[in-house]
Amino acid sequence: MTVRTLAVAAAAALAVGSAYADSFAFTGSLASTSPTFDRPVASPGVGLSDVGTAVYYDTFTFSVASSGTYDFLSTVVRLGLGAAGNNFTALYVGPFDPSSSLTNLVVANDDYPSVGLSGFATPLTAGLTYTFVTTSSANGDTFRYSDTITPAAAVPETGKLALMLAGIGLVGFIARRRAA
Repeated sequence: MTVRTLAVAAAAALAVGSAYADSFAFTGSLASTSPTFDRPVASPGVGLSDVGTAVYYDTFTFSVASSGTYDFLSTVVRLGLGAAGNNFTALYVGPFDPSSSLTNLVVANDDYPSVGLSGFATPLTAGLTYTFVTTSSANGDTFRYSDTITPAAAVPETGKLALMLAGIGLVGFIARRRAA
């Protein structure tokens, strides 16, 4: 009886702790045959890049079922011949229009934390369509990449944590009382 009660409490705690679970992983490559665009600078709304005026790009369109903060990471996995492999990423809400690269821009980043890695953490809203753009920092860079979008580590809100701990304590008290 006690084991079953504790199992129910553990299952309830896990259910409260996992707020969302949308994850995406995909690979691709930027090649001389890829389309190009004039990329934004890393600070959205500031303007367009002076060095990335015709960078190759690839897109991934998605939506999430659960609102929350998500981590985006792009990793260069194989460089093209003579390429620096300096990737750059941007997130757009709704459609991405390469001829108007500041429209619908949410966030953009270059080195995260070093050359060959690019990403950011940002809140997403369930049901909205997003476009994740993987590109290079400068014109002419070609490389293969691996991208991931994952939920940030869920940290329960203070009220939920207190309620969860109180519930586990109550279940433990009842189990101990029944055992006595």
